[in-house]
Parts: sequence; structure tokens; C-alpha cells
Amino acid sequence: MKEIGFWHMNDGDETKVVGRFQVVAGPGVDADTFVGQGYTPTYVGVGDYLVTFDDAAAVMTSGKVTVQVAGAATDIFPQFGTFTPGAAGAATLQIRTTTAGAGPLEVTANDWVHFEATLYGQGLGT
Repeated sequence: MKEIGFWHMNDGDETKVVGRFQVVAGPGVDADTFVGQGYTPTYVGVGDYLVTFDDAAAVMTSGKVTVQVAGAATDIFPQFGTFTPGAAGAATLQIRTTTAGAGPLEVTANDWVHFEATLYGQGLGT
């Protein structure tokens, strides 16, 4: 059974979408092991991931992203990129992983990217 995580929606209210997804060899994102609901993660390129929200979202009001590293400590600086508002299945949030001054960094296979995003407009059909 897929873990649910935290996801709550009331029309017109802020909605918090919380999840994590595992980076796999290839590289890529394991579509079968991501935790949470209300979103789908996608690998875009080196250190670049896209979270697509299942419902409409007009504004991202806050958020946080971290990387869980299974191996030796690594200087990884995860950050949010562009939030694109949209209707159901079209609102997206970019997650980037970098190192200090060295540009994009590929997250090691079997490590996890954790995020939480507080959105407004999910469920409004905007």
C-alpha cells in the first residue's frame, strides 16, 4: 500500500502538499516509491526536478525542500525554482539541487528529496 503522507484541501483555503521522492539510477525519479499525494515528481535534468500538482494552484505562499543523503555527507543546496500556477495537472514547482558555487548537482541514486509547499487556489478550478 502506498504511503499517504499529508495532504489537505478545502476550497479557497491554503493547502499544504508534503511529499518525498527517491532518485534512482539512470538518473531519474522512481514513480512507484514517491510518498504523499496530490503531486507527481519528474526528473528534468542534472539537479532539476519538477513537481506537478494534481489540482489547480494559483499561488505558492511558502515551502521548504531538503535532501536526505544515505551516504557520506555532501554539500547539497536544494532550492525551489519557478512556481507555475495552473489548472488541475498544470501547476508546477521546480526543485533544483546545487553545490556552493559549482552549479547543478546530481542527487545520488537512492537518496530522497523531501518537500512541502503551501499553495492557495488548489480546488478552486483556477
